[in-house]
Amino acid sequence: MIAGHGTRVDFWLMPSDTFSRSTCGNDQSRDGTLGFNVYPNPFTKSSQLSLQTNKDTRVRLMVFDASGRAIKDLCDASLNAGSYTFTWDGTDGGGRTVAKGVYFYKIETDNVLTTAKTIFLK
Repeated sequence: MIAGHGTRVDFWLMPSDTFSRSTCGNDQSRDGTLGFNVYPNPFTKSSQLSLQTNKDTRVRLMVFDASGRAIKDLCDASLNAGSYTFTWDGTDGGGRTVAKGVYFYKIETDNVLTTAKTIFLK
Protein backbone atom coordinates (compact mmCIF):
# COMPACT_ATOMS: atom_id res chain seq x y z
CA MET A 1 0.00 0.00 0.00
CA ILE A 2 1.28 3.49 -0.81
CA ALA A 3 1.68 5.81 2.15
CA GLY A 4 -0.96 8.52 2.40
CA HIS A 5 -0.11 12.15 1.79
CA GLY A 6 -3.02 13.75 3.65
CA THR A 7 -5.15 14.11 0.54
CA ARG A 8 -8.71 12.99 -0.12
CA VAL A 9 -9.45 11.16 -3.35
CA ASP A 10 -12.75 9.79 -4.63
CA PHE A 11 -12.43 6.60 -6.62
CA TRP A 12 -14.52 3.78 -7.92
CA LEU A 13 -13.31 0.19 -8.13
CA MET A 14 -14.96 -1.93 -10.80
CA PRO A 15 -13.52 -5.44 -10.78
CA SER A 16 -15.65 -7.91 -12.71
CA ASP A 17 -19.24 -6.67 -12.87
CA THR A 18 -19.44 -5.20 -9.36
CA PHE A 19 -19.50 -1.51 -8.56
CA SER A 20 -18.42 0.00 -5.29
CA ARG A 21 -17.48 3.48 -4.21
CA SER A 22 -15.28 4.66 -1.41
CA THR A 23 -13.53 7.87 -0.41
CA CYS A 24 -10.03 8.03 1.04
CA GLY A 25 -6.49 9.23 0.41
CA ASN A 26 -5.18 5.98 -0.96
CA ASP A 27 -6.48 2.52 -1.70
CA GLN A 28 -5.74 -0.98 -2.78
CA SER A 29 -7.84 -3.03 -5.18
CA ARG A 30 -10.02 -5.77 -3.75
CA ASP A 31 -7.71 -8.46 -5.05
CA GLY A 32 -4.67 -6.71 -3.54
CA THR A 33 -2.80 -6.27 -6.82
CA LEU A 34 -2.96 -2.46 -7.14
CA GLY A 35 -2.54 0.48 -4.79
CA PHE A 36 -2.55 4.18 -5.67
CA ASN A 37 -2.56 7.71 -4.30
CA VAL A 38 -3.14 11.13 -5.92
CA TYR A 39 -1.41 14.22 -4.51
CA PRO A 40 -1.57 17.11 -4.12
CA ASN A 41 -5.29 17.38 -4.49
CA PRO A 42 -6.40 19.99 -5.40
CA PHE A 43 -3.38 21.15 -7.42
CA THR A 44 -2.19 24.26 -9.29
CA LYS A 45 1.00 23.19 -11.12
CA SER A 46 1.08 19.42 -11.29
CA SER A 47 -0.56 16.36 -9.78
CA GLN A 48 1.14 13.06 -9.13
CA LEU A 49 -0.38 9.62 -9.17
CA SER A 50 1.69 7.05 -7.31
CA LEU A 51 0.88 3.50 -8.28
CA GLN A 52 2.04 0.25 -6.79
CA THR A 53 1.41 -3.17 -8.27
CA ASN A 54 2.50 -6.47 -6.79
CA LYS A 55 2.54 -8.33 -10.10
CA ASP A 56 3.53 -7.65 -13.69
CA THR A 57 0.60 -6.08 -15.55
CA ARG A 58 -0.34 -3.86 -18.45
CA VAL A 59 -1.21 -0.34 -17.21
CA ARG A 60 -3.18 2.30 -19.06
CA LEU A 61 -3.42 5.66 -17.29
CA MET A 62 -5.45 8.47 -18.84
CA VAL A 63 -6.85 11.84 -17.77
CA PHE A 64 -10.47 12.73 -18.54
CA ASP A 65 -12.46 15.91 -17.97
CA ALA A 66 -15.79 15.96 -16.11
CA SER A 67 -17.71 15.46 -19.37
CA GLY A 68 -15.80 12.22 -20.07
CA ARG A 69 -13.59 13.61 -22.83
CA ALA A 70 -10.09 12.10 -22.94
CA ILE A 71 -7.51 14.80 -22.17
CA LYS A 72 -4.15 13.04 -22.03
CA ASP A 73 -2.54 9.58 -22.01
CA LEU A 74 0.04 9.27 -19.23
CA CYS A 75 0.93 5.59 -19.58
CA ASP A 76 0.11 2.67 -21.84
CA ALA A 77 2.73 0.03 -21.14
CA SER A 78 3.48 -3.31 -19.56
CA LEU A 79 4.98 -2.68 -16.14
CA ASN A 80 6.85 -4.99 -13.83
CA ALA A 81 5.69 -5.36 -10.23
CA GLY A 82 6.82 -2.29 -8.31
CA SER A 83 6.11 1.37 -7.54
CA TYR A 84 5.70 4.08 -10.16
CA THR A 85 4.91 7.80 -10.11
CA PHE A 86 3.19 9.61 -12.97
CA THR A 87 2.91 13.40 -13.18
CA TRP A 88 0.19 15.37 -14.94
CA ASP A 89 1.02 19.03 -15.49
CA GLY A 90 -2.51 20.22 -16.28
CA THR A 91 -2.03 20.12 -20.04
CA ASP A 92 -3.80 18.19 -22.78
CA GLY A 93 -2.17 15.90 -25.34
CA GLY A 94 -1.21 18.94 -27.43
CA GLY A 95 0.57 20.68 -24.56
CA ARG A 96 -2.16 23.29 -23.97
CA THR A 97 -3.11 24.14 -20.38
CA VAL A 98 -6.62 22.89 -19.59
CA ALA A 99 -9.32 24.91 -17.84
CA LYS A 100 -9.58 24.76 -14.07
CA GLY A 101 -12.03 22.16 -12.86
CA VAL A 102 -12.55 18.51 -11.96
CA TYR A 103 -10.59 15.82 -13.81
CA PHE A 104 -10.37 12.06 -13.47
CA TYR A 105 -7.48 9.65 -13.72
CA LYS A 106 -8.60 6.37 -15.28
CA ILE A 107 -6.37 3.49 -14.20
CA GLU A 108 -6.78 0.23 -16.08
CA THR A 109 -4.74 -2.92 -15.55
CA ASP A 110 -5.18 -6.53 -16.62
CA ASN A 111 -7.78 -7.07 -13.89
CA VAL A 112 -8.67 -3.67 -12.34
CA LEU A 113 -10.48 -0.60 -13.64
CA THR A 114 -10.66 2.40 -11.33
CA THR A 115 -10.86 6.19 -11.44
CA ALA A 116 -9.50 8.88 -9.13
CA LYS A 117 -10.77 12.45 -9.01
CA THR A 118 -8.45 15.45 -8.94
CA ILE A 119 -9.15 19.19 -9.00
CA PHE A 120 -7.09 21.62 -11.09
CA LEU A 121 -7.18 25.16 -9.62
CA LYS A 122 -5.01 27.11 -12.07
